[in-house]
Amino acid sequence: MAFCGGAVMPQLYVRLKPMAGFRGMFAAPMLPSYLAILLCGRHFGRERPPTPER
Repeated sequence: MAFCGGAVMPQLYVRLKPMAGFRGMFAAPMLPSYLAILLCGRHFGRERPPTPER
Protein backbone atom coordinates (compact mmCIF):
# COMPACT_ATOMS: atom_id res chain seq x y z
CA MET A 1 0.00 0.00 0.00
CA ALA A 2 2.81 2.40 0.80
CA PHE A 3 4.47 1.77 -2.54
CA CYS A 4 1.25 2.45 -4.40
CA GLY A 5 0.57 5.61 -2.39
CA GLY A 6 4.10 6.82 -3.02
CA ALA A 7 3.62 6.34 -6.75
CA VAL A 8 0.08 7.65 -7.09
CA MET A 9 -0.07 10.59 -4.69
CA PRO A 10 2.70 12.70 -6.28
CA GLN A 11 1.12 12.32 -9.72
CA LEU A 12 -2.30 13.18 -8.32
CA TYR A 13 -0.82 16.16 -6.50
CA VAL A 14 0.82 17.54 -9.66
CA ARG A 15 -2.37 17.25 -11.70
CA LEU A 16 -4.74 18.72 -9.11
CA LYS A 17 -2.49 21.45 -7.68
CA PRO A 18 -3.45 24.08 -10.29
CA MET A 19 -7.14 23.65 -9.41
CA ALA A 20 -6.94 23.42 -5.63
CA GLY A 21 -3.79 25.39 -4.85
CA PHE A 22 -0.80 24.46 -2.74
CA ARG A 23 -2.50 24.30 0.68
CA GLY A 24 -5.62 22.68 -0.66
CA MET A 25 -3.68 19.80 -2.14
CA PHE A 26 -1.96 19.10 1.16
CA ALA A 27 -5.28 19.18 3.03
CA ALA A 28 -7.19 17.07 0.49
CA PRO A 29 -5.48 13.73 1.22
CA MET A 30 -4.70 14.56 4.85
CA LEU A 31 -8.25 15.17 6.08
CA PRO A 32 -9.83 11.89 4.89
CA SER A 33 -6.78 9.96 6.13
CA TYR A 34 -6.98 11.41 9.62
CA LEU A 35 -10.76 10.89 9.65
CA ALA A 36 -10.24 7.20 8.81
CA ILE A 37 -7.63 6.88 11.58
CA LEU A 38 -10.00 8.56 14.06
CA LEU A 39 -12.93 6.33 13.17
CA CYS A 40 -10.78 3.20 13.30
CA GLY A 41 -9.38 4.21 16.67
CA ARG A 42 -12.81 4.97 18.08
CA HIS A 43 -14.23 1.68 16.85
CA PHE A 44 -11.42 -0.68 17.81
CA GLY A 45 -10.15 1.25 20.81
CA ARG A 46 -13.34 1.04 22.84
CA GLU A 47 -13.16 -0.73 26.10
CA ARG A 48 -15.84 -3.38 26.11
CA PRO A 49 -17.28 -5.00 29.20
CA PRO A 50 -16.04 -8.54 29.80
CA THR A 51 -18.26 -11.28 28.42
CA PRO A 52 -19.79 -13.56 31.03
CA GLU A 53 -18.34 -17.04 31.14
CA ARG A 54 -20.71 -19.88 30.34
